[in-house]
Amino acid sequence: PEGQSGKKQALLYGLSRARFNTIAFTDADCIPGPQWLSTIAQSMKHLHFLQGEVSPQVVKGDFFSMFEALDYLSLMAVSAASFSNGRPVIASSANLAFNRSAVMVDAKALKTHMASGDDMFLLHHAKSKPGLRLGFLASPQIAVGTVFDGGIKGFISRRSRWASKALAYTDPDTILLSAVVFIFNLWLAVLIVLSILGIVHPALPLATIAAKTLVDFPFLVYYLTKTSQQKLLVVFIPLQIVYPFYISFTAIVGLLKGTVWKGRITG
Repeated sequence: PEGQSGKKQALLYGLSRARFNTIAFTDADCIPGPQWLSTIAQSMKHLHFLQGEVSPQVVKGDFFSMFEALDYLSLMAVSAASFSNGRPVIASSANLAFNRSAVMVDAKALKTHMASGDDMFLLHHAKSKPGLRLGFLASPQIAVGTVFDGGIKGFISRRSRWASKALAYTDPDTILLSAVVFIFNLWLAVLIVLSILGIVHPALPLATIAAKTLVDFPFLVYYLTKTSQQKLLVVFIPLQIVYPFYISFTAIVGLLKGTVWKGRITG
C-alpha cells in the first residue's frame, strides 16, 4: 500500500483484501507443492491455526548445507512437539494458516514496530485466545521447501535475527524455553572453554554433551524419520559440538545489537 513498507504492513494489507476466512502464509523464497492449499483447506476444517512442515533444500554433498538444514529442522521438531503438547512455542511464516475471524489479526498482534517476527507474534496472539484449536501437520502434501543462502554469514545473521525478537515475547512458554536454551548452552560453552584451559576436568563438559545427546538424538530421529530426512543425521555430532557456541553468540548479538534484515534493523 502507498506510504507503507515492510512485510507486516504487506500482510495486513493482504488480510484487508482477502475474500475468504482461511488465510495461508508462505514466503517469497519458498516452494509449495501442488496440493499445498487443498491440504490446508482440509486441515483447517478442524483447526483455527495450523503450522505446516517446512523442509530446507539441501545442496548435495555440501556439508554446511546439511548442517544448516539440520539446525532448522531441530526447530521444526520442537515446534511439532510443542503443538502436540498443546503449548506451541515456535511458528514459521514459511508455511502457516489461520482462521481470520477466530484469530482476528491486527497491527498490535503483529507488533508492526518490529521489522520481523510476524510468525511468532501471530502464534502468541492465537495462543492467547481461549478455545482456539492449534495444530502442526507434517506431510508431503503440505510441506513447503525453502532455500537458505548467504553461507555462514547468512546463517549467523538469520539466527541473530530470530534471537532479537525474544525481548518482545509475551508468551510464558516461549520465554521459559528461550531462557533455558540460552542459559544451558552458554553454560556448556563456558565449560568447554574452561576444560580446554585446564580449569575444569574435561569429563564435566563431555558428560553434559553426552546427556544432551541422549535427549536430542531420539527426538530428532523421530521427526526426521517422519519427514524422510534421516540422511541429515550424518552431521548430528558436529552440530552437537558447535551448537552451544553459535547459539550463545547469536543470542547475545541479537539481543544486544539487533540485526539488519532487508534493510531494516531488527530488535
